[in-house]
Amino acid sequence: MFAEQRARLLDAAELPPGSFFATEPLTFLLMAFLLLGVIRMPTWGRTKRPEVLALAAGLALPPLLMTTAIHMSYRYRMEFYPLFDFLGIVGLIVVARSAQLGALFLRHRFWIAGATVVSIGAAHVSVLLNKLSEFGPADAYLSNGVFGLYRPLIARKLGL
Repeated sequence: MFAEQRARLLDAAELPPGSFFATEPLTFLLMAFLLLGVIRMPTWGRTKRPEVLALAAGLALPPLLMTTAIHMSYRYRMEFYPLFDFLGIVGLIVVARSAQLGALFLRHRFWIAGATVVSIGAAHVSVLLNKLSEFGPADAYLSNGVFGLYRPLIARKLGL
């Protein structure tokens, strides 16, 4: 769908395709709780805001550099995880220290459990697709689209 824009903006994109929103919903939910904690809580108890901000700023540098790259590679996702995981863990700490956010967390535990299941399942699917993918620019492999590429590869692995 966006092949023309991708070809214009990027030198190359490697397989497998992916999105943090699809593979990391739990982490993003925890970051949303951190944002609520920043908005609703004037202090975080023993958690020091300046230190959290300084660490987050430092961990944001590699992802910022990756967004300027003209090449998209699956392995470049690694640059984003330290920041995402740090913010998610701080969000969980803020939830644990706030009765108001803790109650909100418990009220939405079904969605949090669902996000956990999706995160785990998406991680496994992502690793499987990474193992099935050829390295290098993906243009040569996508004549039938992403599903057209992976459907026979997965069927062959499953013996279908």
